[in-house]
Amino acid sequence: MSFYKVEFTFSDYEKAKEMVNQLRDEKLINGARIFEYNSIYKWKENEVDKKSYLISMHVQQKLLKKVYNKIELIHPYEIPSIECYKINKLNKDYKKFLIDSL
Repeated sequence: MSFYKVEFTFSDYEKAKEMVNQLRDEKLINGARIFEYNSIYKWKENEVDKKSYLISMHVQQKLLKKVYNKIELIHPYEIPSIECYKINKLNKDYKKFLIDSL
């Protein structure tokens, strides 16, 4: 069974947590990590420098499309960045934990 790492950003910690809890409640993920960092970018001719949150989660391949579509559907950004990376190696016990926890 293959797994992917899915990452996307939010500007608000509580909203990021709500998204993770919703995905978890729907048994699409086991959980996620939320990292705080600074974002610096240009948006609609404005320079932005603000605190943001990166959500990182492990997703089973068979659930990837559902997770991706759900994030895209309910994400508040006009253009969210949703990145998916195939995990080439995942330790056996952790993989079993992820599978058994859903």
